[in-house]
Amino acid sequence: MNRMHLNILKPGLLTLVQDLGRQGFRQHGVSQSGALDLQGHRLANFLLGNVPQAATLEITLGGLQLEAASEGWVGLAGSGLHAVLNGQRVQGQRALHLKTGDCLEFKPTPSGARAYLALPGGLDVPEVLGSRSTHLRSGVGPPRIQAGMVIKALGPNPIMKGRFFLSAEPLPALLKVQVIRGPEWEDHPAVHEVFQVTAQSDRMGLRLEGPPIRLQRTAEMYSVAVLPGTVQLPSGGQPIVLLSDAQTTGGYPRILQVIQADLWKLGQVLPGQHIQFQEVSIQEATRALREQHQNNLRLQKLLSRYIEPSWT
Repeated sequence: MNRMHLNILKPGLLTLVQDLGRQGFRQHGVSQSGALDLQGHRLANFLLGNVPQAATLEITLGGLQLEAASEGWVGLAGSGLHAVLNGQRVQGQRALHLKTGDCLEFKPTPSGARAYLALPGGLDVPEVLGSRSTHLRSGVGPPRIQAGMVIKALGPNPIMKGRFFLSAEPLPALLKVQVIRGPEWEDHPAVHEVFQVTAQSDRMGLRLEGPPIRLQRTAEMYSVAVLPGTVQLPSGGQPIVLLSDAQTTGGYPRILQVIQADLWKLGQVLPGQHIQFQEVSIQEATRALREQHQNNLRLQKLLSRYIEPSWT
């Protein structure tokens, strides 16, 4: 069977293998990892008829350059997508056919921080603890993508019944993120102020800068459980929003929790971007997640009309 192969010419600033994350090991101190923008990751897979769990390449701030070592299809998605094929910009989020020798590049864009590349059936890398995701600090999962590597597809090329693309909406200059109150919440107006994302942010968390938030509590906390989306408050009063690679416990007050339906937005923010928290109820958070799930199912069903997978 013909399976897509890609030669890595330049790895870019940070290109990693990611999937939906490593589930069920937090009690052992194992970080979740997984794609920071799960919506972009899912769409890249849907464009090829893959299951959402299939591993993709997460490309941060562009710079990745690769060559097709065989003919086949790739799926491209994400707000931070700016792909160039043989010197010509690729329009929209789409399934893209590559011929042997084609050169595909990813360039930085102010529209978002990350793009996702899927291969038919997913990426052929070994699973570790039930996931193909890379966690850099612990060394769990596949290594960081480097020049000279060969990336292989798990499945054969699908049969495409049509050509299409989906536009990628850039994040607004002021990103509004929905949150619920955290366990150590105290009613402070500064929580609803505008914060700026600093350059010290990474896959572990976004460091924000803005009006300092002061809590009345002064006693130190024991280390407690934290999750992706937990908003911690260090003693300096500047919040940290934890992301997929964050630790499983922490000793800072947990003042807010970003709702699951909005977590993907945090994976696309750039340094200098402005964020404002909007408090919602647990019922509203549940409704937003349900609507997102239903929209994903509808999109997957719609795209499947154009794809005939060659695998089961």
